[in-house]
Amino acid sequence: MAGFMQTVSTLNSAARTVLALAITGLLAVGGWFGYTTYNAADIELRAKDVELAERQKRITALEGDLKTVKQRLERTETALRLLKVDHRLARLTVLDQGEDPSGEPYTLVEFVEINDAGEMIETPRQFRLLGKKVHVAAWTVKFEDHYVETAAIDRSTSLCLFKSIYGDGERPLDAAPLDQAGTRPVAYRGAPPSDLEKRIWSDFWNIANDKKKAEALGIDAAFETAVILEVIPGRQYRIDLRASGGLKIKPDGVAPPRKSPTG
Repeated sequence: MAGFMQTVSTLNSAARTVLALAITGLLAVGGWFGYTTYNAADIELRAKDVELAERQKRITALEGDLKTVKQRLERTETALRLLKVDHRLARLTVLDQGEDPSGEPYTLVEFVEINDAGEMIETPRQFRLLGKKVHVAAWTVKFEDHYVETAAIDRSTSLCLFKSIYGDGERPLDAAPLDQAGTRPVAYRGAPPSDLEKRIWSDFWNIANDKKKAEALGIDAAFETAVILEVIPGRQYRIDLRASGGLKIKPDGVAPPRKSPTG
C-alpha cells in the first residue's frame, strides 16, 4: 500500500512538472506572438507615417505646379484676348474744311473705331482741328516672341492705344484725347481684364521707361507713334495698326451722304 501511494505521488509530481512546462511554453509563445504583433503594427504605422509624409510632399509640389500653371494660363489668356485684335482700326471722315473769320484754316472730322468688318465699336466723335493736316497719335506695345510659352505668338504682334488727335495748326500738348490714359481701350473690351492686362493699361509709361518691368511682362518695346496726312473734304480714311507695330493711314473712299436733321 505504501508503495502504491508513493507511485501516485510520483505521477502527480510529474504531471505538475509537465503542466508547469506546458504553461511556461504557452506563456513564452504568447509573449513572442504579442511582441511580434506589436512590432509589426509599429512598423506598419511608421510605414504609413512615411507614406503620408511623401504624399504631403507631392501635394505641396503639385500646389506649386498648379500656381505656375495658373500664372502661365493667365498670361496665355491675356495675350490671346489682346491679340484677337489683328488690326486696331479707326475711320476718319472729313466733314468740312475751310477758314475761320481770322483766316485760319480748320478741318472738321469724325473719328470712330471700327472692327475688321468695318463695323463701329463706339459712338463716333467729332473734332474741330486747326489746319489741314490731321495728326493721330497712339501708344504701341510690342510683345517678345517668347511672351507666352504655350501660345504661338509672333514677335511682330502688337497692340495699340489711340492717344490723341490734332491739326498741324495746334501743339501736341493741346491735342484732343482719344483713349483715356490708364483705361482699357474700346477694341479690347469684352471679358473681364486680368491683373496682367490691368497693369499694362494703367502703368504704360512706367513700363515704357523701365526695361525690367517691360521684360517681366514680356514686352519688347512700348513707344508712341503717329500718322499725319493732309486730308480732303468729303473723303474717308482708315487707320490701321501695322503687324510690325505703328500706324498707317490710307484713303477709304468717299464719305456716304448724311441724313438731314429732319430725316
